[in-house]
Amino acid sequence: VGSKVSLERGSDKVKRIFTIVGSEEADATNGLISMRSPLGVAAMGKGKGESFSFSTPSGEMTYKIIEIE
Repeated sequence: VGSKVSLERGSDKVKRIFTIVGSEEADATNGLISMRSPLGVAAMGKGKGESFSFSTPSGEMTYKIIEIE
């Protein structure tokens, strides 16, 4: 929690930066993702260079971790 994570989306290589936060602080429009969200849960415990996937209502999402601060 509190880590800033740079991710690359597998489907189109779009890069995004998220900060993993507690549920009360989450604000996806400002890049603050809850550690309990599907993305937060899937990213936890992963390291730089690792890929992970999770399910969303619009389908499976895959990301690669570019950097962790």
